[in-house]
Amino acid sequence: MMNPMDILQNVASNSPIGRMMKKVKAGNSPQALMQTMIQQNPNMNRAIPFIQGKKPDQLRTTFYNLCQQSGIDPQAIIQFCMNSPNGGSNT
Repeated sequence: MMNPMDILQNVASNSPIGRMMKKVKAGNSPQALMQTMIQQNPNMNRAIPFIQGKKPDQLRTTFYNLCQQSGIDPQAIIQFCMNSPNGGSNT
């Protein structure tokens, strides 16, 4: 019989956020992660024209809107990226 924590970890790791967390923990750069998400998600793919040439405040608003439309908690992504092995940077 599986440990309840193992079951929760398995469920979390098979969710979209869980898969993203695995990629970041594996050392993938945020840019590579975003590129993968864009290629795999038609909604993200359509967002590229909205992102190009935007100022930081405009990008922030676009990020929050896309998260809301996708049912993703933007704060969870931000917190996760800040706690990633590379501290949310690409260095």
